[in-house]
Amino acid sequence: MPHGTETSRDIASDPTRVHQYLISDTLEAGCVSHLLSNRCEEARVWMNTFELVGRQAKSAYDLGDFIWHYDGAISVWGIAGVGKSTLVRSVYYHAMLGWQQLFESPRSALFLCDYARGFTMYSWVNAPHPFNLTDFSRSLLLDFLSDDMQAKEAAAVGFVEGQDSIPGCRRILHKHKCFIVIDGLRSTHDWDLIKEAFLPDNTKSCIIVITNEKKVAKHCVQKEGQVVNIKGLDSGLHLFKKVC
Repeated sequence: MPHGTETSRDIASDPTRVHQYLISDTLEAGCVSHLLSNRCEEARVWMNTFELVGRQAKSAYDLGDFIWHYDGAISVWGIAGVGKSTLVRSVYYHAMLGWQQLFESPRSALFLCDYARGFTMYSWVNAPHPFNLTDFSRSLLLDFLSDDMQAKEAAAVGFVEGQDSIPGCRRILHKHKCFIVIDGLRSTHDWDLIKEAFLPDNTKSCIIVITNEKKVAKHCVQKEGQVVNIKGLDSGLHLFKKVC
């Protein structure tokens, strides 16, 4: 097979080549993100089972609008327990499967053309505490590869053998239009480490940072308008309504 047509499955069959694969240009757009996978099935179940209602639907609309209009970082912040991660996951899953009607009401519905933003790689990462860039990069890379279990397993073997995951993450972020969620970021210093290690100056990717701290949320974005504040739910409202 010509070098330029190799896929992640081809490379994964030889774990000793994983590191070379991760820092090369052979990861073609879409060869990982859009395969049938457990992650995509989880997203479909989520979409078919739940929908946002009340104030959270408006917050999700605002977040989707930011994703549509802005590149780079978008911050979602609010006190613990208001449903930040759950709301973002709903938007994340809709983006992963191709934008569809996101909300219950046609008046507030968000319609976006399938793949309009052109995202080809997806990753959801829980920020480690205490923060460690190596641990973060490994989690980031493994979730990038979640749609190809052979490649993911091979990458994990590479970590055991001492392979550095940071160059692979950097290569993906420089070559692909990624949708990344960083959940639970606690400090501006941690964001500075992530930005310096992985993000090009003019990225076309979308990075959603979920945090409890307003200071952290404002620090991660270029414009204060790229911050979504998730407030407490209205009395009597629930974050989700079960779809009958």
